Amino acid sequence: MTEILWRSYKSYSGPLIRGTAPVALPRGDDTHVARAYLLTTQVESGGHYGSVMAYDGTGMTAGPDQHIAVYPAELASEDFNAADDQGDLWNLVRRLETVSGSASYQEALRDLFEELRFEGWYVSQDGVLRYINDGEVMIGARKITVKAGDLVFGKQIRDTLTPTGGQVPKMGHPWDRASQWALLFHLLTAHPDGFAAQFHFGTEHLVKRTKRRKLRPDLTLEQAVYGREVTSIRLPGPGWDDDVDLALCVYHAHSVNAPAIANRAIDAALAAHPNRDREFARALIRLLGNSTWGQWDDDIANGRYQRTRNAARKTDFWDLGLFDGPDALMPKDLPG
Repeated sequence: MTEILWRSYKSYSGPLIRGTAPVALPRGDDTHVARAYLLTTQVESGGHYGSVMAYDGTGMTAGPDQHIAVYPAELASEDFNAADDQGDLWNLVRRLETVSGSASYQEALRDLFEELRFEGWYVSQDGVLRYINDGEVMIGARKITVKAGDLVFGKQIRDTLTPTGGQVPKMGHPWDRASQWALLFHLLTAHPDGFAAQFHFGTEHLVKRTKRRKLRPDLTLEQAVYGREVTSIRLPGPGWDDDVDLALCVYHAHSVNAPAIANRAIDAALAAHPNRDREFARALIRLLGNSTWGQWDDDIANGRYQRTRNAARKTDFWDLGLFDGPDALMPKDLPG
């Protein structure tokens, strides 16, 4: 029987279901992108398929790299514009819908879609949640007229998945309903038939972020750091050493948490070491690990730096000399 836990974060609360099968590299895939994605999943969800959390105001978060149903920041000040409310979770669900899986996989997919239809919603082919019929919905105290095919408002999504307002009590009907939704997403993302689709979806998003993210107005992350198509970089490769590979994987594992802070670190490392050599890698890791943003600081026992370091050591991707010894690139205790 699946264990559903209650957790809270700031003013939000709701269900948590831990993942099951560990994420692994697809056979023969030793690209930098695959390594960066796998390390990110280790930090984000413990690196397991089926990890679901619905206690941080996102409505629902699922997938090894944690894709969200709605953006809490967009819902904080209601503008009655649904265009910027929804996160990538619905795009992931759409990707999973295209998988030709077994009968049990199709059942998990069908169960989720039936619950969405009960609410009057469907996942469209462009990976967003839309209304099935014309009608009226209450968004806060305001009645809104919607048409079939319109985007579902984020507040309505969060109130439905985590009643109400993302603040789910430990018991009662709101808890039962939120738990039911969490279990539906868990059963779908924990099914082995969808593992490959989730891995490829995650790596595609990592590449898109790398291509689009601007370090400066005229310079993307891909142009500044990789110098060529990020997806072409395999290991081992000429001019692509393990130390730089590790540092950039660490960057990706941090950037999903706070892109602007991670970009500031990588821009500073590049300014000091434009050749993207070992000293660039060392500087980048120190800047990330010494950051006081959130829980990044290496002095925090279970903070992002220490979780990333522990996960990276266990992958067997990199020599342990990069983590231990007097010249370690990513030591347990960083110089200030």
